Amino acid sequence: MANVTARTKARALRRSGVSIRDISRQLQQPKSTVSYWCRGIVLSKKQIVQLHAKQGSVGTKALLHHAETQRAARKQREGLEAREGAALLGGVGKRDLLFLGIGLYWGEGYKYEGCEFGFTNSDPDMMRVYVRWLYNVFEVPSNSLVCRVSVNDMHADRVAEIEKYWQLVTDLPPEQFTQTSLIHTVRKKRCEDKTPHYGTLRIKVKSGTSLRNRVLGAIQALGEMDRYVYAS
Repeated sequence: MANVTARTKARALRRSGVSIRDISRQLQQPKSTVSYWCRGIVLSKKQIVQLHAKQGSVGTKALLHHAETQRAARKQREGLEAREGAALLGGVGKRDLLFLGIGLYWGEGYKYEGCEFGFTNSDPDMMRVYVRWLYNVFEVPSNSLVCRVSVNDMHADRVAEIEKYWQLVTDLPPEQFTQTSLIHTVRKKRCEDKTPHYGTLRIKVKSGTSLRNRVLGAIQALGEMDRYVYAS
């Protein structure tokens, strides 16, 4: 627990522009440990200048230029790789969507015997694709979908905002959302992620037993096909 607290303090100090050496002194931790804790934290231009000015560095401008060059190169590389990945897709047809949706359901859908045809996730893009899969591949009517949001009870004061968020993601009316489920969990450590949290969304299909059986049959066939391909 002490290390978790020290790590949290170290990362907060580093984000504010404190040097690794000074953090090490303040927290009485080895510099190597502090450096490991603070990996991935990128300082602003102003922080870099102030940090090196404080240290009396004569190479501040050169170091800043190097950091900016490295950052620009990384961004350019990431952009190129992202475009290459998008180009792999080409056009996406109905059969592509069929396999994509089956893969999603295989990973996140309800598969236990006797359970409903349901799917739960927190990724809005994944939920959009899943809904599109239901509409375009299986021609499921939009009014057959029943949604439920689940979120930690620490966000109880944001329920209306969170529900609105998922309604916009799915393009479904409030009437198709059941009461939000507030989940109580004990938080063991302080979360540093400042990204707005919207919990998870579950989407069920009314009277979806037949559809569930078909999808599970496709999943089973894919599993058997996979074994055949590797065996040959």
